[in-house]
Amino acid sequence: MTIIDSSDSIMLKHSQSLKLDHVERFAVAKQTESCNKFFKILIIGDSNVGKSAILSRYCYDIFSITLQPTIGIDFGLKKIKDIKLQIWDTGGLERFNSIRNLYYRGINGYVVVYDIMEPNSIININRWLEQIVKYSTLDDYVVMIVGNKTDMVNSIEKEEYVDKKYDYLIKNWIDMPHIIGHTICSAMNNYNINTIFDTLFKNFNPRSVYINKTVKIEINKNQSKCC
Repeated sequence: MTIIDSSDSIMLKHSQSLKLDHVERFAVAKQTESCNKFFKILIIGDSNVGKSAILSRYCYDIFSITLQPTIGIDFGLKKIKDIKLQIWDTGGLERFNSIRNLYYRGINGYVVVYDIMEPNSIININRWLEQIVKYSTLDDYVVMIVGNKTDMVNSIEKEEYVDKKYDYLIKNWIDMPHIIGHTICSAMNNYNINTIFDTLFKNFNPRSVYINKTVKIEINKNQSKCC
């Protein structure tokens, strides 16, 4: 069992700002503590392979052809049962040594993405896997390798394109420790997107779940003010 650390708050500042509601001085508040559980997922891969599109499709069921490259870091949440998936898309920032350790710290699962129509992005999967091995801080992380943009070819071609042309790479990946699967998908057509994250979730170590304790304040606005 892991308690959330300060690194998450640092990463979150890149993606969104938090606004606290103003609480009236004389309001009567009821305080209760709740406990949120979550796993951390990092989406990595070469530029323009569709990392942000996968995140947007999974978390918000949105796809945009005009989606711009991620600048900084993108962030999304998705709930499965009583556990949230906290999903990060670094937009390539993890290639900078000064902040790479921050993004790989405490990650439970990785989605390593390539473009099935771009040979270099497929070959570069090995480099991304080396980065994971080098910078991951957990021993029980899991990895899904994903070929995106199957919408660019027809159903017959996409199976042959991946399975035959790069069969030797896929076999090597599947034999590596921590890698739990390989699949192809389309963020545009919402093909196999849920399968990616469902597979990760099923293979997470329950003992590595993060616990984020929060305090809920309920304001009784009908209470008369004193003095």
